Amino acid sequence: MKREDPDQSGKKRVELLPNFQQHFLTGLVTLVPVVITLWVVVFVIHRIGGGLARVLDLIPGLGALPYGVLTTLSFILLVILTYFVGLATQRALGTRLLQLGEQLIRRLPIIRSIYGASKQLTQTLFTEKIAFQKAVLIPFPHPGMYAIGFITSERPLPVLKNGRRYLHIFAPTTPNPTSGWYLLVPESDVIILDIPPEEALKMVVSGGIMTPLTGEKSSP
Repeated sequence: MKREDPDQSGKKRVELLPNFQQHFLTGLVTLVPVVITLWVVVFVIHRIGGGLARVLDLIPGLGALPYGVLTTLSFILLVILTYFVGLATQRALGTRLLQLGEQLIRRLPIIRSIYGASKQLTQTLFTEKIAFQKAVLIPFPHPGMYAIGFITSERPLPVLKNGRRYLHIFAPTTPNPTSGWYLLVPESDVIILDIPPEEALKMVVSGGIMTPLTGEKSSP
């Protein structure tokens, strides 16, 4: 019986560790986005459908359903309701009812401010093509240093006394881009980047590891 060379078996064990690390990292990179996506979807469904689920729980027959089923059912009902509200507001009668409702809201001192701001934000995010249209470089947080930002509005502030025009810029943080700074930057100091905003956001989230357009790690 032929005995295995100790040196050869040692080499196999040494080669196994780098392969394990490589395969583990590959699996991690594959699974983490899927897990995060599923977590966000479940979180949104529970946050949005949770309130209506409590109402459905009071209806005879539905109260016996598990809470998760009620929450999912509530979310589906809200989606359907939102669709029909949008369909109705595109008709003459729905538009008229919406106008009457807005006229009533505008007569309420505090509520009209909240409604006006939320309506403008919603229109900006879902109907107007002005949010996060361009990725830019701005001198931040100190002169000589630059940060990636996004123009949130193409409408600059009126010319001030110093004769300079200012743009609305959002500079997100790494690795959590949902927080950041709202900045008013002189238009002359803004450098427009020739990359899509999605690619610039990848750079911010990855801390510069991901290069634009290629999706590959940057070279050291």
